[in-house]
Amino acid sequence: MNQASWSSDLSRLFDDPVLFFQQLMSGSTSQSTFIGYAFLLFLIIIGISFGRRYLSMRDSTNAFNPLKEAKEAAKSHDLYRAAQLFEQAGEYDEAIRSYKDAKAYQQVGRIFEQKKQWQEAAQFYKLSGDAEKAAVMYQKGGEYVRAAECYLTCKKISLAAEAYEKGKRFREAAAQYERFGNLLKAATLYDQANDLLKAAEMYEKHFLRERRTQTGPPSDKTKQIAQTAYQSGQIYIKTKQYSKALEILSAGGFPLEAAEAAVQGGEIEKAAELFVAAKAFGRAAALYEQMGDTQRGHRVIGKKFKEEHDFPAAAREFEKGESWAEAAEMYEQVGDKSKAAQMLANNGDYHRASDLFLSVGDSLSAAQSLERGGRIKEAADLYIQLQQFDKAAQMQESAGNYYEAALLYKQQGKVDESISYLQKIDTQSSDYHQASLLLGQLLTEKGMTDAARERYQKIITQEEIGAENLEFYYQLALLHEKRKEFEEAQILYEKILAEDYSYRDAKSRSTLLKKALTEVKKVLDATRMEEAAARPNAAIPAGPSRYKIIKKIGQGGMGVVYQAEDTLLKRLVAYKVLPPAIRENEMILQSFLQEARIAAALNHPNVVTIFDTGKNADEIFITMEYVNGITLKEYLEKNEIAMPKLIEIMKEICIGVAYAHSNNVVHRDLKPANVMLTHDHRVKIMDFGLAKVVSESAADKTSVKGTPLYMAPEQILGEKVDQQSDIYSLGCSFYRMVAGRPPFVQGDVYYHHLHTPPARPRTINPNVPEKLDRIILKAIEKEKSKRYKKVTEIIGDLQTLI
Repeated sequence: MNQASWSSDLSRLFDDPVLFFQQLMSGSTSQSTFIGYAFLLFLIIIGISFGRRYLSMRDSTNAFNPLKEAKEAAKSHDLYRAAQLFEQAGEYDEAIRSYKDAKAYQQVGRIFEQKKQWQEAAQFYKLSGDAEKAAVMYQKGGEYVRAAECYLTCKKISLAAEAYEKGKRFREAAAQYERFGNLLKAATLYDQANDLLKAAEMYEKHFLRERRTQTGPPSDKTKQIAQTAYQSGQIYIKTKQYSKALEILSAGGFPLEAAEAAVQGGEIEKAAELFVAAKAFGRAAALYEQMGDTQRGHRVIGKKFKEEHDFPAAAREFEKGESWAEAAEMYEQVGDKSKAAQMLANNGDYHRASDLFLSVGDSLSAAQSLERGGRIKEAADLYIQLQQFDKAAQMQESAGNYYEAALLYKQQGKVDESISYLQKIDTQSSDYHQASLLLGQLLTEKGMTDAARERYQKIITQEEIGAENLEFYYQLALLHEKRKEFEEAQILYEKILAEDYSYRDAKSRSTLLKKALTEVKKVLDATRMEEAAARPNAAIPAGPSRYKIIKKIGQGGMGVVYQAEDTLLKRLVAYKVLPPAIRENEMILQSFLQEARIAAALNHPNVVTIFDTGKNADEIFITMEYVNGITLKEYLEKNEIAMPKLIEIMKEICIGVAYAHSNNVVHRDLKPANVMLTHDHRVKIMDFGLAKVVSESAADKTSVKGTPLYMAPEQILGEKVDQQSDIYSLGCSFYRMVAGRPPFVQGDVYYHHLHTPPARPRTINPNVPEKLDRIILKAIEKEKSKRYKKVTEIIGDLQTLI
């Protein structure tokens, strides 16, 4: 193989080794060439082997040395790396020093922990901020107090408490158990630390907390809880905290121990009560005796005898101690019903007392018990049986049975008392008709024919004629005859005959009256003609011939008022000519006539009676009762009136208004100017129902109606006017009576009525009683829900001031 061939082959080997070896193995290469190549391969393998050995030897010469590396790292100030390498090389002191220099205190602590050097480990864990790990190290090293402090730093309260306890620091341990909520453990440790007050407090708190969670019947658990109350109480006693001791012992169900604590604390009365609860009756009685409370001492001894089943002795002791219910029980136990009834009566158990009195035949005592117990009708029946009619009448009165009371007084000849009770009977009562007949008869017998007429008239105007009320028509007719009011009598007899032609002697009386009235009419016609010729024309209304105008007596929003004579009935009347606007509106005119008819039905001593109404030529007129007196407005302006008299006037006004309200009539314009006072100071209220008609004639239906100074808020707003609106006006009128002015007189009065709180009348007049002040303010509440609902409520409140 020549050099050129060798170079060529080598060139092919390096250019394409795979192709070269394929040709070599194909057999086309000579033997000498093949051997040459094999030798070359051998040399290559040997070279590789020697190369690897050389490299291995070189690496062995340069192997890693941590200590050497650590020193190198230290020199280059890579302290943390140096510490790690020192630790790897087993040089722990150097590692610790380097970790410290690097401020890697956690790693220092770890090395000390591995070396079981607990205190040093703890210190460096603490320095690293790992307080819990430090606490564990201190605990392993037996330094429990330091461990506890570390636990507190990381808020491991229970672990801190346990560490303090192991370190015999009982007070600190107790404080942490208390903080953690383990009150029982805290109490035990405070006790061990000789902090007795805290121990007692913890036992007490534990008891109170656990008691709240216990339900169901008593169990071992509840007994254990109660025992902590006992422990608390005993420690309180030991520390002379007797008040606290008796409180917790009582709560825990230890009355005897609580009583002893109370004695030591000087709370003798409480101690006695606790001795009773503990059934230590002798001790309790001795204490009551010591206190001078003999009655309670007797009661305690009574309980003792009752426990011993000595019922007679118990009854006597309970009676001495005025323990009436228990005395009654004991007397009944031994069969002494009379004594038992007395005890029940003393105790206020009048129902049972009366039953027992009746069972032993003591009717008087039974009646007295029934009276005191409010069983008035039964008491009255017994008093009648005992012929004590005065007492029976008083009972019927108390029960509101005024008719029965009136009959009893009449039976005794006490007519005035009988009349008084008959007048109290409500129109809705089933006795009202019978009572009214009797009242009319009694009033007539006493010569009080006006009052009798009013009562009969009231019945007649409220009901249509019928068989059940014919007697009222008959009695009223007789009364008119007696008063020489023949025309009215005749009209009534005609009504009776139309209903029952054979009723008593109505027919014969009617016939006689007809003849008499025919003669009277002739005389009256002649009189009217003479008066018409003589009447002056200036400023006098053209009223119907029946009324003779005497003089003008007033003028206001409701019209002009004249004093006139009813020539037919020969009596003075008030003749009022209403404003022209009424006659110009047919709807208003009809409304007026309707309101007048409603108002005419009112028949009450405190209401001005309307007699007649109608239209004559261009005038709308109304005739009414003539009141000889002045208005309340004028009276207040001219006189200084004592408070009791003012209150009496208020009451009378309320009575009149209440009567109208009971007949569904609302005034709408109550004020002092619409209240008359007669010369004997009787109250008469004017213009019921007419305010609505006059206001409607002046404005549409959403307008404000009434006098602004006395007007209710709902009236100002054009809302529905009802009884409570009259109550507001009453309140404003009463305000004027006691304060000298209405609640609001300056500025926008409408706004004030709607929004401004009124000043208390007492701030204007200090003589106004406190209760009257409250009554007036309640009457003028702006919200109807806060105002009086009924005038009768005001009457009741005023009655307490009289």
